[in-house]
Amino acid sequence: MSELFQKLRWAASEEPYRGAQLELVIRGAGFLQVLGAVVALTLCAFRPPTAQIGALGWALVGLGSVFSIVLGLLRVTLTLRPSFAALRAVSLIGIVQIGLLQWLSGGAEPYAQLLLLPMLGAGFSEPMWRCAQVSAFAVLVAFAPALYGHLYVLATVSEFGLLAPMTLMTSFVIGSTRVHRALLKDAREQATMLAHCDQLTGMPNRRAFDEQLARVAAAAELDGASISLLLCDVDSFKPINDNFGHAAGDEVLRAIGAALSAAVRGPDVAFRWAGDEFAVILPETDLEGAQRVASRLRSAVFGQCLRPDGNPVVIGIGVAEMRAGMTLEQVLVEADRALFEQKAGRDGAARAPRGWAEIRAAGSGRRIRSRERAARQ
Repeated sequence: MSELFQKLRWAASEEPYRGAQLELVIRGAGFLQVLGAVVALTLCAFRPPTAQIGALGWALVGLGSVFSIVLGLLRVTLTLRPSFAALRAVSLIGIVQIGLLQWLSGGAEPYAQLLLLPMLGAGFSEPMWRCAQVSAFAVLVAFAPALYGHLYVLATVSEFGLLAPMTLMTSFVIGSTRVHRALLKDAREQATMLAHCDQLTGMPNRRAFDEQLARVAAAAELDGASISLLLCDVDSFKPINDNFGHAAGDEVLRAIGAALSAAVRGPDVAFRWAGDEFAVILPETDLEGAQRVASRLRSAVFGQCLRPDGNPVVIGIGVAEMRAGMTLEQVLVEADRALFEQKAGRDGAARAPRGWAEIRAAGSGRRIRSRERAARQ
């Protein structure tokens, strides 16, 4: 019962067409319009539209049928892509055309069955309450011959007593399918977002970083543009967790993430890379421009983020530009090496210790240790 209520509430919501496949609806409505025109012309051979205005009735029916067939074919081929409101208007116009054909033929009974086609068109495209409006209009047109000709009341009541509920049921079933489709789409989008979002900081995570870097690198290769990469690391982060607890460390990471996200501009994107490390991708930025961005980010974090003891947070930033011929792994290694050497130099070492270079393999996050050759000493 709760699921049924949800579907009905969805049908009456501000997004009644959410989950609908517009192209499929357009093709179906176009097919019904062509079918209706062809069937109407066929019936005219048995019930000619000459009872009211003579031969002029043939001209009106011919023009209307040609217009309907051409318009329907344009929609079947998706040459025309009307909105749902336009499709609803076409259904109403089709009902009016059928009512006019009934009048031209003196209220001939067979034409009333054609009203099923625009009613079905509304059932396929409209939410139930709008489908009910179209169906009610069709029923009024079906009973219109009582005003100017002969009407088989019992037959008409029995026919439309069946057709109207059938149309509404079609609308309900299709609307329910749209609800399920939209809910599944929302669930997929939510899963994708969670898979690419760091839950602690709300920033894009390592997976999002890898995918974005690959996209930006591919675009830069085509355009010949520069790409730079920043890898950031929080100075002395481990003592925060050791002395103040992991909750305090998490709060510091959230503050850093907010500061970095607010400080990047334009197409630049900041990511939480791993642990207390962050990364920033800088499309269309050379090494000099990346160093200016790094300086701005350091200042933003220093000015906005505090450690639990009240001291400002300091981050180290390694800067690397992706040059021609470099792989994604190589630019990551270069940025990581630059970060290591910068932090070592800031701590009083002239450069990284000779004999060891600790780098991170791109895409895996694992650390690799390699002995430098004695020739480099």
